Amino acid sequence: MASPFNWRGNYDLDTRYSPGDVVYFVDDGFTYICTLETVGIPPYIANSGFELFAGFEILDGGAF
Repeated sequence: MASPFNWRGNYDLDTRYSPGDVVYFVDDGFTYICTLETVGIPPYIANSGFELFAGFEILDGGAF
């Protein structure tokens, strides 16, 4: 069964993200999951389209 998550690596301000994309935000050390299509809004900002996923870095981006 395929995972509903898509590891996208470190968050990039210029990248468009879709629901299910998972990113690591280097500045705060948290991992976030995209819930709404978004671009250009850092994940820690309210209503950015991201929700906090984990409070630690996922090192290899392996299968969820």
